Amino acid sequence: KAANEKAATKVTVLVSQAVAGQTGTVYYVTTFRKSLGEIDTATPLAKLLGEEGYATFLKASSEAVLTTESTLSRLRPDWSNPAEPIVAAAPDFWRPKPVAASRTAKEEAPKGAAKKQ
Repeated sequence: KAANEKAATKVTVLVSQAVAGQTGTVYYVTTFRKSLGEIDTATPLAKLLGEEGYATFLKASSEAVLTTESTLSRLRPDWSNPAEPIVAAAPDFWRPKPVAASRTAKEEAPKGAAKKQ
């Protein structure tokens, strides 16, 4: 928590635990980003935790973590059907306004103009 408070970019972290269908104790850690570029600009964990804190983190991880897996996903609000209380929390995200189609070069060319080959 303290490391996240020191970070330049504030990140919401969701932690959940599997209760069925998994072998052993399984935790899921989820973070939301506006773009992959936010990952590139994040402060390195070693810098956030400091030398001693990072060493403690690495030791605990090596003793307690069997495997890790990373998955990048993209939420598509236009493919979703969330409940109204979820929509109410972020209506601009869940009900985006349609984007006007842009004109193509072919449509913008004057009629009767010769095509170059």
